Amino acid sequence: MAGDWHETTGHRSLNRFMIKVTRLDGKEYYINPHQIECMEIRPDTALVMLSGKTHIVREEADDVLQRIDAYRSRLRPHVVQE
Repeated sequence: MAGDWHETTGHRSLNRFMIKVTRLDGKEYYINPHQIECMEIRPDTALVMLSGKTHIVREEADDVLQRIDAYRSRLRPHVVQE
């Protein structure tokens, strides 16, 4: 777990607990993937949260799904992937 600490800030890395996405204006931020209810592909990718809030992101839906899959793999490193 030593690698989980951010060297500059001293905080645990957010990517261990969330996935990084990018707003249309280029600002990067993190979202809890457990709170995503669904994704809509408009022309842009919209993440609809359980709260009802919608986040429009630059990433393609497949990229978001890949990040969620990688996140879940970090949660269960002992599970054999098929």
